[in-house]
Amino acid sequence: MACERAIGLKTFFSNTPAQINGCVIPAKAGIQYVRMHKDAFSLDSRHRGNDKLLNQIIRRNILIIAVLVLSIFSLTPNKSSGSNSFLPPDSLLLSYAHSGAMAEYESTRDIVGIIRNGTPAIKWAANWADLLDAALLLAEETDLGSSPQPMNYQDIRDRCLITFNARLSEATGSEDSAAALFAIGTMEGFEATRLEQNRKHIRAMKYAIKSARHLKQAYILDTSLVDAILGFALYDYWSSKALLAITWTPLKADLRRESIEKIREVMTDGNYARYLSGAYLSWILIGEKRYLEAAAVADSLLENVGEARIFLEPSGKAYFMAEEWEEARDRYERLALSIRQAVRHNPVAEIGALHRLGQISFEQQDWKAVIHYTETANSIKLNEKQKKRKKDDLKRLGKLRRKAEKNLR
Repeated sequence: MACERAIGLKTFFSNTPAQINGCVIPAKAGIQYVRMHKDAFSLDSRHRGNDKLLNQIIRRNILIIAVLVLSIFSLTPNKSSGSNSFLPPDSLLLSYAHSGAMAEYESTRDIVGIIRNGTPAIKWAANWADLLDAALLLAEETDLGSSPQPMNYQDIRDRCLITFNARLSEATGSEDSAAALFAIGTMEGFEATRLEQNRKHIRAMKYAIKSARHLKQAYILDTSLVDAILGFALYDYWSSKALLAITWTPLKADLRRESIEKIREVMTDGNYARYLSGAYLSWILIGEKRYLEAAAVADSLLENVGEARIFLEPSGKAYFMAEEWEEARDRYERLALSIRQAVRHNPVAEIGALHRLGQISFEQQDWKAVIHYTETANSIKLNEKQKKRKKDDLKRLGKLRRKAEKNLR
């Protein structure tokens, strides 16, 4: 389906309100439509054996499977006209996706309100809005350390699981069954994340496995839900990675390469998970020691989506591991600035970025910069829990500072 003209992702967004299907999308979340035959969209070619170790890998597995729920932040218009009609319109989710990825949480919450009100007509509007509210709460807590909203996550969780399971029981076809399974799998991923944060690892793993299974069932029923591939592709990747640590058992084939290609497919053809699949592909490539490839993926997201912290961090880490010090320093400087400018300051995240900047500056023999970053980190106020979390980073910065001061004498 050819487009009358192809444009880049950035031109989809403006700083003024836009009307979509008769409803107003908030400022900074506006979308400039690309007219196509049959009202579809298209984008240009640019947008296409150790118990301790095993425990770390399994925990990482849980988090990555669970983080699929945030893939709703990653919507781009589907290239085909076969979207699932039981999901909210692509236009609204694209606006939600961009605002969420850029950490514009109030604009994102406004869009959830539009979806909840069912304008334009949206099937299961209140149910999807609950799911998106849960995503937003977890995203804020991960990014900023807390959420100011009074909403009770457990209430949202219970409501979502009850209502979407009821939707599944009442389903009369593959499309509504797939949509319900997709939602159930997503909410189970949220619960896995919450349980993992509370160090309830066994229960978290159970929810992560259920989440991946339901997402795969959703895709089997409706192959337009390409985004669901991300869930079981990540599961296969991290399961393979975990079992490789147990060299004496051939319980599972090594699916890492196949899983990476599936994640690339979501980047190219997916709807809701396109941005997030790119971010997590970057982290996976870093783990595979394909550092410059990882950096290229993250940098393409920075160029085409915007200056988002979820892309700056893997870009910086990839260049750091590749010992490309200038590029790494640039990304971590931008990350630290973004953290400082956020609506709520996350001191733990800023100290993490400053720690990296201190290490990079030391490698560059920029002794004055090492001292500067250390002083900046030490000036940040932390509560007792935060001090405990960043104790090691601050200790390492202190050692680098002493060496830097010695080199300046």
